[in-house]
Amino acid sequence: MSGWTFTAPFSAHTKFTGLGAQDAAIFSVLLAGLSTTISFTNLLITRRTMGVPGLRNRKNLMPFITISLLLVMRMLALITPVLAAAMIMLLMDRHFNTSFFDYAYGGDVIMFHHLFWFFGHPEVYVVIIPAFGIINSILPVYCFRRIASKNHLVWATYVMAYMGFLVWGHHMYLMGLDHRSRSLYSTVTVMISLPAVVKIVN
Repeated sequence: MSGWTFTAPFSAHTKFTGLGAQDAAIFSVLLAGLSTTISFTNLLITRRTMGVPGLRNRKNLMPFITISLLLVMRMLALITPVLAAAMIMLLMDRHFNTSFFDYAYGGDVIMFHHLFWFFGHPEVYVVIIPAFGIINSILPVYCFRRIASKNHLVWATYVMAYMGFLVWGHHMYLMGLDHRSRSLYSTVTVMISLPAVVKIVN
């Protein structure tokens, strides 16, 4: 340990992780991102070109599950390229002598964490929002109760999803963020509970 100092993620150097498994993992993530991009592009274009004209902007007439899936696809369109960029930069650091993440050569060690968590935190909402849509569609039917306000429920889902893009830093409190950044991420993290409460109360 005394012979070298940690200046970059271990995965950014082949001398720490070697060839093979790490590169296969990077290519797997890139392939998964490509397939996700093709899938959500197909579904968004299909909805835009083949949807019923009267329902295109009438969210109060669309089922919750449809609204949830369309929102998730838009979120994927924003976060998938960020993860792909992080993986490509990591691959270039490993094999083409760039220094995106190596502090010793002018890179930024924390930038990889920012790129990863900008993808990783909204991904939580990508997973949970369709489940919310299913529950919002099923519970009123089987409980014989009408939802208090569908518009508020839809807008709460949108606000919660888009606020999810602002709070990734709460995964990085121990990574060297300054106090103001930690305070900002903490405040927005608390604020995101408001649309969640609206969903639960409805």
